[in-house]
Amino acid sequence: FSRQMLDVTTFLAPLRATVAYFIMYYVFLYLQSMVAHVQYYYAKKKAAKEAEDRGEKAQRVPFSKVKYEVASYDKLALMCHRTVGNTMEQAIPFLSALWLHAIFVSPESAAYIAW
Repeated sequence: FSRQMLDVTTFLAPLRATVAYFIMYYVFLYLQSMVAHVQYYYAKKKAAKEAEDRGEKAQRVPFSKVKYEVASYDKLALMCHRTVGNTMEQAIPFLSALWLHAIFVSPESAAYIAW
């Protein structure tokens, strides 16, 4: 490796792509959490209305039930779960390929391909 190759500025483009990947991942995590909380709000509201219609006190709706069981029938929750799972699943191959290409071939072309 030459001295120029070890210069940090050489790898700024792939570093930006890596940071963008993690920002995207955390946005997906936030959306997954937000959808779970919205679904929880609607489940509580629905349970309260059903209990009111029966003249009973509303039963507590467990958050874990909403978070883990709603994805089986709600398309938005399922999409969020799969998006996070697929992003995490592809992180290792994507980032490994990005950085191997940046180190051994060209940092500019690696960043171009990543974007």
